[in-house]
Amino acid sequence: MNPRVAAVFLPVGFDNDDVAQVIVEFEMQNTCEELGNITVIPHDEYPGVLQLYYEGFKREGNCKSASNHLVRAVDVGVLSEGVYEIRDFKNLEKIYGLLNVRKALTAKIDSNNYAPVDSLVVHADEAGFRRLITLVGTFSNTCLHFVRDQVRIVKTADKLVEILPVIDKAENANCKEQDVPFIETFKIPEREDELAIRTGRYLFHVRTMNGRSFNKADRVTTPN
Repeated sequence: MNPRVAAVFLPVGFDNDDVAQVIVEFEMQNTCEELGNITVIPHDEYPGVLQLYYEGFKREGNCKSASNHLVRAVDVGVLSEGVYEIRDFKNLEKIYGLLNVRKALTAKIDSNNYAPVDSLVVHADEAGFRRLITLVGTFSNTCLHFVRDQVRIVKTADKLVEILPVIDKAENANCKEQDVPFIETFKIPEREDELAIRTGRYLFHVRTMNGRSFNKADRVTTPN
């Protein structure tokens, strides 16, 4: 069984010391279809080509016809600086897009420290429009906190919104290593240019701690 690729999202901002990722959204047609191996394979002859390989299977059972979208983040690994074509392994003529990898400016994995987000909810504001984003996770230290004025929510490509949940650690002698759950809500910025996040379904790509990410597809609504 070959799952249908509904969309491939290529986040920006990867450096040549990051673990680059390709985000794939699959559409399953019934309750018995499941994803199998998903990976990105370098082309043997063309170093600037990366091939998306995926497979699926259908288990036996009481299958019900129902469309179900599944999002998977595929680790590509650490790549050299450059631009890479993402193509389909089974149909090399099909190009999903370009993955850009920049030269790292620092020795750190990320220029900032990001919150360990493990859940995201898009929900309605006071006017009833789905323009609030709540990030959920757990800090490992009592002195870690969000730097709210540095958190960024930006549309970086068509139907792709990247969230940078910047955090810092307070200099405090009373810091303790323990689990501290957090629930933080942010407004989606209002813009009038090509980067405006208007009504539609988006892939939310959240950079998280240690160069990882959390990904979820959800819907935004706006007044116009």
